[in-house]
Amino acid sequence: MLSTPDQPSRDQLVDDLKLLREKGLPEIENLELPALGSAALIVVPAGERPDEAALVETLLRRAAARLGGGKFGDSAQALFGLDGDTRTVTAGVRREIAAERLGVAVRTFRRKHEDPMLDQVAHQVLVLCSEQGQREGRDEMAAEHPVESGMAALWVERFEAYYRIWSPITGLASDLTAYRSTLLEEPRPYDRRFGTDGPEDEGYSQEEQAEGYARDALYHYAFFEWQVRQFRALHGGLWLLSEPDVENAVSNAVYRISWHVNPYNERDQSYLRTLIDETPGQELHGFLTRLTSTVLGKATHQEWQDWCAGCECTWPPGAGEEELPTARSQRGVSDECQVHQVITACVDYCELIDTDWRKIADWYHLEGDQITKGKTAEALYSHWRSTQIATTPD
Repeated sequence: MLSTPDQPSRDQLVDDLKLLREKGLPEIENLELPALGSAALIVVPAGERPDEAALVETLLRRAAARLGGGKFGDSAQALFGLDGDTRTVTAGVRREIAAERLGVAVRTFRRKHEDPMLDQVAHQVLVLCSEQGQREGRDEMAAEHPVESGMAALWVERFEAYYRIWSPITGLASDLTAYRSTLLEEPRPYDRRFGTDGPEDEGYSQEEQAEGYARDALYHYAFFEWQVRQFRALHGGLWLLSEPDVENAVSNAVYRISWHVNPYNERDQSYLRTLIDETPGQELHGFLTRLTSTVLGKATHQEWQDWCAGCECTWPPGAGEEELPTARSQRGVSDECQVHQVITACVDYCELIDTDWRKIADWYHLEGDQITKGKTAEALYSHWRSTQIATTPD
C-alpha cells in the first residue's frame, strides 16, 4: 500500500476494489491496494490512524454505508463481506448473497450490476476524500475562532445530514397545510363543471386540488422516512448538537412525525422507504407512478388521503403567511388533530436545526441573533391569487 496521501483516480480505486472483492477482507493485510491505501490516508486524519489494513477496511465501510440501507446498499455490503454473515465466505457465495439482496439472478448481477456497484463505491471514496479536504479547511478556520466555533467545525458534517432530513420535512408540513388551506379557500376557485373547457373536459373540483397536495405530502413523508434511515446508516442515529436538551428535542420531533402518521405501521413505513429506494433519483413522479400502479400502493395512498381528511381545523385567510398554522398560533387548529401534530413536529425540527446552525454562523459573517425567514408557501400563494383576481376581466 502507498503511504503518500495522493488522491487516486476512480479507475485505480475500481481496480483495487475488484481485487479486494475477489480475495475478501480476511486477506486484506496481504494485498497490494495502493489506491485504497492512499485514499484512506487522506480520509482519516493524522494521529487517528491504526495499521493500514484496518484503515482501508474502515474506508470501505464508510463508502459502502454512503450507498444507503436499501437493496443496493445491502447488496454492496454483502459483496465485500462487510457484515458478520458474509465476511469469511468465498467470493462466489458473497456474490450470490449480493444478487439475492438486490433481487436478481447471480448471472444478471455479475453482468449488469457488479461493475456499476464497484464504480459507485469508488465514487463514494472520492466523495469522502473531497469532504476531508473541506473539513481540514474548516479546522484551519476554527483555530482562529473561539472554542464554540471550533466545536461547530465538528458539527458541519452532521448538519449536512440534518438538512437532508430538513428538506422533506419542510415539504411535508407545507403540503399538509396547503391541503387543508385549499379546502378552506373561498370562493372555491378550482371548481370547474364537466364540459366547461370542451367535450373532453371531465371537470375538476376543489377537493381534487387538495388531494394533489396530499399526494405530494405523502411523497415528502416517504422521503423523510428514507432520509432518516440514511442518517441512521451513516451516523448511527446519533444527534450531535450544541446541548443534550437540543439533541433530545430534535430526536423527539423526528419520532413525533412518524408516530402521529397513525394510519401507517412499521411495515407500511418500510414499504414507502422501499418505493423511494427503487425510484430513480428518488423523484416525485417516479414515486407516485410506482405507488399508484399496484393494489398495495393504491390502498396505501387511500389510507393517507383518509388520514388527511380527518383534519377539520380552520384558520382565517392569510394566517399562514408568517408561519404555518398550528395549535400554538391559531385557535381554530385543534391540538388533538393528528395532521397538525405532524405539522407542529415538522416546525419544531426545522426551528431547532436552524437555531443550532447559528452556532457556526460567525464563519459566514452573519449579523444579529435572529434567523431571517423567507416567505411561506401560503404567503406566496396569497400573493399569486391576488394578482390573478386583479387581472381577471369583469
